[in-house]
Amino acid sequence: MVKKRAIVAIDNDTTFLRTRFRDKLKEIGLLTEYDYRPIEPYGRDPDKVVEYCRNKIENLLAENFTIEIVLVDIVIFEGGEEDPEDRTGLDIARCLLSILPKTPIVGITRYMKGYR
Repeated sequence: MVKKRAIVAIDNDTTFLRTRFRDKLKEIGLLTEYDYRPIEPYGRDPDKVVEYCRNKIENLLAENFTIEIVLVDIVIFEGGEEDPEDRTGLDIARCLLSILPKTPIVGITRYMKGYR
């Protein structure tokens, strides 16, 4: 059976996932060789969100996907503060390392400051 190759992005910003990021992948030609699989985290607390994302990744693996890269939003629970305390995305990444030990897992966020 032929393995399918996927790029996964995990973010609570549906506009980013479903339009901006997908359009960028298409623009640079990656959607011709990879399936794009966005995951919108679901849950009211970090543990539930981590479990939900893990289940989604396990489902992709069960569908015979090779996951080439996972991009994870560091801040899932946005509180509106300039420097948010939440780092649930790091918990997701840590969990995914146990099932995807050779796959690059990259943190993304829009809360970056130029001087950091």
